[in-house]
Amino acid sequence: MFQKNLSNDVEGAKALLAEAGYTINSDGFLYKDGEKLSFNFLARSSGTSVTVAQELQLQLKEIGIDMSIETIDWNYIYEKINADDYDAGIEVLQWGEPILILNYCYYDLNSKSKEGFQAYKDLVNQCVNEPDSDKRTQLISDIQMSIFEDCAMVPLYSDVEYCAYRNDIEGLLVTENGSIYYNDIK
Repeated sequence: MFQKNLSNDVEGAKALLAEAGYTINSDGFLYKDGEKLSFNFLARSSGTSVTVAQELQLQLKEIGIDMSIETIDWNYIYEKINADDYDAGIEVLQWGEPILILNYCYYDLNSKSKEGFQAYKDLVNQCVNEPDSDKRTQLISDIQMSIFEDCAMVPLYSDVEYCAYRNDIEGLLVTENGSIYYNDIK
């Protein structure tokens, strides 16, 4: 299904863009009505986000889209999103408790009415206060589906990390979910 519907189709992409009125200029980029098809992509300044952004930039350049990359510390990504100060970007959901992200990741002032935002916030609040793990998981799924109704979100990759360490190190704590804490290492 993915290969059929979502795999890279450079010629198909070029055809869709031409149908939308874009033409390739001598600089290799698409233009329409004298405007270059370009946008800024927001990514964390560490980890694989930069690598993914660079690969995306190369793929889009292949069809004539000019994507610039802005990298900032991950602590400030959600501030820029909340301020609607970005064109597109990459968010990383890697914490054990997704509610820490859901409070901030959906803040497009153009997509919902004031009542719609309140309904979203109420659902997030219900999730925060749900002690049953199975019910909270379902609420998180419901919240994500409500986001997909209004936002274009595309899962790009799943990050896998490996950590190697000597077996004689004391004080290194590796939790069940793979998080590592460097407490009093000797």
